[in-house]
Amino acid sequence: MSSFLGPEVPAPTDKPTSTLVEKSPTLDVRASTGTNAWTVALYSKEDCEGDYYLISGYTTDFDQCLELQTNEMSDDPSLTTTWCEWFTNGGMKSESCDKGTIKTPVSMDLTNATCEVFSSAACSARSEIVAEYAGGSSGCANYKNEVSIIDPWGSFACSWNGGF
Repeated sequence: MSSFLGPEVPAPTDKPTSTLVEKSPTLDVRASTGTNAWTVALYSKEDCEGDYYLISGYTTDFDQCLELQTNEMSDDPSLTTTWCEWFTNGGMKSESCDKGTIKTPVSMDLTNATCEVFSSAACSARSEIVAEYAGGSSGCANYKNEVSIIDPWGSFACSWNGGF
């Protein structure tokens, strides 16, 4: 019998909740139940290792433009349709995304997401360099192996892709 007494667990409710889905030993993905949830993890090292941004949302029409290292992305999923956290120390330390240091990911893991990446800010200059990346149920991809590479990322927009 363990001597550890954990935190008190609240009584169940009928309200929608968030669910933690374990992706790897260091990465938990928040997925909102009953929605078209997607998640993008952008890593500082190959093979989805190192520090990382964890960006999640439930947008379906690329309708929110995102920029890394800004204080415009909330880390509170109750405030917006897209949220972001910056993880360091093997995923043990979490901060807001404006504290992040990655300008172009070295590797990435897209879950149920398709993202359009732009070389400029604001996602509006369709004549600028644009690349599209998609991920199904899960899988790490080293960015240098992608056909189109944008360096640095200016902005990006993601959407749920149905988990093809």
